[in-house]
Amino acid sequence: MVKFIPLILVLMGFVTFAVAAFGFSVIAGLLTTGIELVLLGITTGVALNGGQR
Repeated sequence: MVKFIPLILVLMGFVTFAVAAFGFSVIAGLLTTGIELVLLGITTGVALNGGQR
């Protein structure tokens, strides 16, 4: 059983890293989407206002 402890730790590390990477990608995707929506809103607002600002 002692032989499997490092293997289990390595597997747990990989799982933790995968979950962290997935969560980070989700957060990064939300941030990117938010920035794109803000830029889209600004550009459409300027276009609708005829670029008066």
